[in-house]
Amino acid sequence: MKSSREKAVQIARKILEIAPVILDTETSGLDSRAEIVEIAVVDTDGRVLVNTLVKPSRPIPPDVSAIHGSPIGLSHVPLHSIKLWCELLKPILTLASWQFTMRTLIYE
Repeated sequence: MKSSREKAVQIARKILEIAPVILDTETSGLDSRAEIVEIAVVDTDGRVLVNTLVKPSRPIPPDVSAIHGSPIGLSHVPLHSIKLWCELLKPILTLASWQFTMRTLIYE
């Protein structure tokens, strides 16, 4: 009988066989009004396909800033250089569309 660890390793190996890309986001909260404020996509070889800040359309709540920093890296970059999610979605999907086809693991 396989242990939980052995089962997890077997599942992980099957996932890695399809060479997924891993998508990670940082958001402005957990409720229905939360927005993506950072998105990154890497492949299993460690290549960074996307790594960008996203300009929120409203202020980030103080409790979120307390967890992630002030506010989630956005204070280190001029706001005029950060695009809104609606401006980034199509280019991100176009740039990495060949990678996203049935092979995306999402981690939040």
